[in-house]
Order: sequence, then structure tokens, then C-alpha cells
Amino acid sequence: YGPGGVGNEADLAFWLRADKNAYTNASLLAQDGETVYQWKDEMGSTTQASQGNASQRPTWVATNGVGTRPALQFDGDNDFLQLDEVLAGRSTSAYVVVETDSIGFNDHGWFASARVPNGYLLHPWKNDYYYHSEVLDLNETYSSSPIYYIADASAPHIYGFIYGQDDLHQVFQTVYDDHLWPFPGVSIGLRDEVTPINIHMGWDYDDRFGDGRIGEHIVYRRRLFQSHHRIVNTYLGVKYGIDLGPESRYHMLNFP
Repeated sequence: YGPGGVGNEADLAFWLRADKNAYTNASLLAQDGETVYQWKDEMGSTTQASQGNASQRPTWVATNGVGTRPALQFDGDNDFLQLDEVLAGRSTSAYVVVETDSIGFNDHGWFASARVPNGYLLHPWKNDYYYHSEVLDLNETYSSSPIYYIADASAPHIYGFIYGQDDLHQVFQTVYDDHLWPFPGVSIGLRDEVTPINIHMGWDYDDRFGDGRIGEHIVYRRRLFQSHHRIVNTYLGVKYGIDLGPESRYHMLNFP
């Protein structure tokens, strides 16, 4: 089952983990320093992140990728992977674990980018220390969530969001390590369960390529409530050596 026991094949859109299922070709797992052709879903579905162009593939790092764990290294020049035809859900929750080599991010929006109807965005800010998340409705209207100061991108961090939509209500929360920041002002149009999306990892659009390492990326087709969020967050924090407690005193809220 899913991370920390949360989720199954029905409600996990995908679960990508760098310590498993990163392939250098159709049949062989990547070894340290080899490029990644496919990153397959831990749940055993047909969903996979892939890159057909050999010159644009990220590199698998066996140790000290994110914390002490394996990760996929994106070079900031042209590396990226793409997931096709993903059903992310009307309500959706996403988590990604990232580490870079500088305290500021090299470019915008590269953690995960699906700027399409029913899409989402995990968005670092270029040459800066800020992060925010977005969800998009079927008309490509963005949620316009707040931006948050994260201090040091060179340390491993958990980034993400939790979004819920029904016929009467919407809920949006930004995930950053031990923080779960609410955004009461979210008010986008309809999302649905059946519109598929394509997702870039390592690339936003144009020349926005990311320089850094991704250890894990998880997307649920539902809003995670507090108890399940805490389990998933703890699983990631323990695995990647991320302090989910005292860091909170260093962070500040910044509204656009």
C-alpha cells in the first residue's frame, strides 16, 4: 500500500520513489551515475515518468541524493521527465522531496508542472528562497495561493499541497516540512475526476529547467485529512532526515 500505509491503487495517482523503480532502459534498474529512462510507479500501475531523448535524462544518484538517500539529479540545462495521461482527481494532494546545491532555487516551477486544465504546480522561485503551490480548474484558472519563505533550498525539504473540492466547499493547504498553511481565499472553478493531465518533473516551460535532486513524488486523488497527512509527512521526514519540529521558528509568511 501507499506511503506509511496511506492510500491504495484507487486513490494514489502515482508514487515515485528514487530508491526503487528508476530504470536506465526498459528492463535494467539504473546504477549510480547512469541516466534514467523511466521512473515507474511504486503501486505497479502503468503510470511512469519517462524521457525518450537520451540527452535530456536525469541521472540516478545512489547516495547523498536527498539527505543520504538516492535521488534523481536534474542538471538545470535540459533534463526532465514527463508523466502522461495522469488522473489527479477533482480533489488532490501532492508531495515532493527536493534538495539543491544552493540556498536559492536556480529557476521557476520545476518540481512538478502541469499548467493544463485540472492540473497542478509545485513552484520554487528563481534566484530566491520562496515556494508556492497551485491547482488549476478546467478553465486553467489558477488558485493563486500565497508564497512562502523557506530559508535554505540546499537542505532536504518536503513541498506540496492538499486541496479539496466538492459542490459547496474548497480547501487549500500548502505543505512545507512540518508546516500546513491554510489558504482560506481559494475559489476556483470546477475540477473533475476524468480529465487527464501531463506532468513535467525538472522542467516548467520555455527554458525553466531545474538544477537539483528529487527523491520522491506522491500524488493522491483525494484531499488528505490531518491524520493521513501526518503519517505521509512523517514517513518522508524520517526517510530523508528532515526535521519536522524546531525548524518552524525560522519560517515567515509572504503574501504576493
